[in-house]
Amino acid sequence: ALMPYLYLCGGILVAMMGSMLRGTASKWPVFVITLATLAVMGASSVAQFGSPSQVLFNGMMVVDDFSLFFNAFFAAAGVLSVLASFRYLDKERLQLPEFYLLALFAVCGMMMLVCSLDLIVFFIALELMSLPVYVLVGFRRADRRSNEAAMKYFILGSAASAVMLYGTALLYGATQSINLREILAFVQAGKSAGNAVFMLGLWLMAVGLLFKIAAAPFHMWM
Repeated sequence: ALMPYLYLCGGILVAMMGSMLRGTASKWPVFVITLATLAVMGASSVAQFGSPSQVLFNGMMVVDDFSLFFNAFFAAAGVLSVLASFRYLDKERLQLPEFYLLALFAVCGMMMLVCSLDLIVFFIALELMSLPVYVLVGFRRADRRSNEAAMKYFILGSAASAVMLYGTALLYGATQSINLREILAFVQAGKSAGNAVFMLGLWLMAVGLLFKIAAAPFHMWM
């Protein structure tokens, strides 16, 4: 069940070592390793379609068809992003191996996000996805607009994280659980009706998440 995640983490380690190779154009090893890692990870996810759902790490993660579908989707999106960026990085003289490593870390965060059953894992995954993107936004280090955009993104993203964390704390206070299935059972039992702490926590968490992913109506700042 963990093979797609292990392939991706292994690929990240190999790509780090590939970035230190000498005697060849520095852009090729990490570029090829990145594409191979995403392809293998996507294929591993597709191969598991139809397998029984498995809950891992004492109920903190789940591997099911939902998470496997999005793992394959993220792999395809990562491949397209890397291929689309290659010529641009050459043209702008930004062809550095860190770009591809940051993309892999962002994909890793996305994969953890869709398999999380725990609010703490959910937050860690969201940050693992967001932090590399902050750096990618400011990847043109000589461009003041790129620097400004990265700094604004970081500050606004941090504020959104704080709002979401506060909402998470309120949800825990209302339900006495950080497990999503237990929170769902709390709602289905009708205990959330009229519970002001729960509703405030839910709204804060939703606002923080929508702001962080730039979803409407919190998208204008992006």
